Amino acid sequence: MLIKQNPHKEYAPIEGFADFRQTVASFIFGEQSDVIGRSRHATVQGLGGTGSLRIGAIFLYQLQSHSKKVYIPEQTWSAHNQVFSHSGFVVNHYRYWNSSTLSLDFNALMEDMETMTEYSVVVLHSTAHNPTGNDPTLDEWQQIIRLMKRRHLFPFLDCAYQGFTSGSVEEDTRVIRLFAEQMDELVIAFTFSKNMGLYGERIGATSVVCRTSEEADNVLTQLKRIIRPIYSHPPNWGARLVTLLLNDHQLKKEWFN
Repeated sequence: MLIKQNPHKEYAPIEGFADFRQTVASFIFGEQSDVIGRSRHATVQGLGGTGSLRIGAIFLYQLQSHSKKVYIPEQTWSAHNQVFSHSGFVVNHYRYWNSSTLSLDFNALMEDMETMTEYSVVVLHSTAHNPTGNDPTLDEWQQIIRLMKRRHLFPFLDCAYQGFTSGSVEEDTRVIRLFAEQMDELVIAFTFSKNMGLYGERIGATSVVCRTSEEADNVLTQLKRIIRPIYSHPPNWGARLVTLLLNDHQLKKEWFN
């Protein structure tokens, strides 16, 4: 279907194709969300999960003046530590897994969050925690959000496995939407490598939720400035595949099923 459209081979814009960016943002936040309705997001195409994380990490490091610390789960995807340390952050860890009960140690997680330096960045796996596969319940997520708001902690959601927890891509976006509804600002790194099997296409997105559309416009400018000296323009093919699938009712239905 895509080949029949005879797509051009010109450079994509620095921030990625506009239809891809809007499609992905609506997919993540929901078409009826306040974030979409008031254009409170700056979303750019990223190079898979790693590239999307890196863009978000550099942006936050340059933005943060109160704290240059990031807190990452003790059990996490191995590249997290490198991505954030290479972006300039001082990497710290918080407890996540109880090796005795082989389950999430929620009490320890909350205790550690209570002692984190205010205004620090906290990396959270939004679903299908890598490597344990254990996530907080929705009620526990609500408690995490309340604590982060009270202690002025900045959430960075890594969304690499949407659909792997419940079997429903839509269901597994609930945590993202909870944060977007209740937090004025957050960063999300999203990838389609796993849930669409587009590993080699390096297709993802970095999305920054802002207080206002004016702030979002300013953030988009900053994200483009970060991208320009790194890779300048994202690849075309994966973005076109994602845009086609998410905007074609039949293809989207087959993917959801």
